[in-house]
Amino acid sequence: MPPEADALDRTRAMIFALFLATLWMILTPYPGITHDGQGYALQAVSLLTPDVFTDDIFLRFQSQNDFTVFPILQAVAIRTLGLDWGTAVLTLVFQAAWFVSAWLVLRRLLTPDLAMLSLGLLVVVPGYYGAMR
Repeated sequence: MPPEADALDRTRAMIFALFLATLWMILTPYPGITHDGQGYALQAVSLLTPDVFTDDIFLRFQSQNDFTVFPILQAVAIRTLGLDWGTAVLTLVFQAAWFVSAWLVLRRLLTPDLAMLSLGLLVVVPGYYGAMR
């Protein structure tokens, strides 16, 4: 393949990636700390101020922290950026990691055009679960 075609493919892929990122931002507004996120935020804050939450029944019998590094990562983000911004940035980072991981898998399994189309579908199809969705 001539170098000009390779540069054109990279340019096309970058434009498509920017389009998908824009589309994702429009279709996926950040709702703030809601639902399960409240419990995770509480676990992270309890790591930062353990003396405040010593007798909290929710935190006393939690065993999930023994099996994941997420509360530690979230505690660092909260300490650095504050509760709202730290959680929002962590959400953005993990969403980006999800799409990059999906792209790496799709690139190995499909042709470049089908991989881009599949990633586009992953971005636009709602990922909600539960009743009424």
